[in-house]
Amino acid sequence: MSEAWAAVVAAVAAGFFGIGGILTGIIVGRRQTTDQATVEHGQWLRGQRQQAYLAFLSAAGTGFNALAHLLVELDQRLPAPTDSRGVMDFALRIQEITLSASKAEESIQLLGPTSVVGPTEDWGMLMYQLSEELRQYARTPHSDEEVEAKSRDLLNRLTSLHLKRQTVFESVRQVLAAPPVPTLEA
Repeated sequence: MSEAWAAVVAAVAAGFFGIGGILTGIIVGRRQTTDQATVEHGQWLRGQRQQAYLAFLSAAGTGFNALAHLLVELDQRLPAPTDSRGVMDFALRIQEITLSASKAEESIQLLGPTSVVGPTEDWGMLMYQLSEELRQYARTPHSDEEVEAKSRDLLNRLTSLHLKRQTVFESVRQVLAAPPVPTLEA
């Protein structure tokens, strides 16, 4: 009878360990699949972010150069937009510049992370303020002293815009330097 019990105990133990092994295999396999999916999604998101960051930095650089050109144009009074058509053309040029940059900014707001979204929004606000000041500046005639003072102010704001772009660049660089990793959640 003791041999029969030994066989029963051995069979129960084998069944128990077999079922335990199967469950462990399922859990580990599922975890590996989840980790792999997380890493692949992280890589995809990183690629999407990289494209959005490059588009933004390109649009920001182009916008900066275009606004700098408009500022020089106003200072030299090349086509001084004194008539309504000239002012309207000038306003449309500013709108094109800001629209291109704001589209790129929206992509970053969607893709994140917040460490890049914050400086990008700050840049967007500076861009908007500078473009509005340029519009106001172009609408009204100024004396030579006013032109010189306002030009210095606008040039300082343009420099701030460039420095904010550098802040965005540094934030982007830090985000892209960190590779995607699996989560530690169960």
